[in-house]
Amino acid sequence: MSLYAATNIAHAVRSFGKRGYASLRGLILNSKKIENEQELVKKVSDKIETPIIYCMSRDPYVQKAEALGKTVVEAFPECAMTKHYRTLAKILLEGEK
Repeated sequence: MSLYAATNIAHAVRSFGKRGYASLRGLILNSKKIENEQELVKKVSDKIETPIIYCMSRDPYVQKAEALGKTVVEAFPECAMTKHYRTLAKILLEGEK
């Protein structure tokens, strides 16, 4: 379902982009650790001509932070998942220049 939604969103963003107020930089693979996951997402990214800009691994710290009512960065600033979020943020911010 997520890949179907990503395809629809990509088409909608491209449509809005023609009007000058939206753009699509790429997909973020938010891993669910299913079999052949990266290959499936790669097929979709090729189909919609959009790169995968980051692969986010599945991490139990996300659920732990949610249970605390906080973000991962707030609750667990030194965990590996926080480093992933910071790296992704840098990637996204670099594209805005």
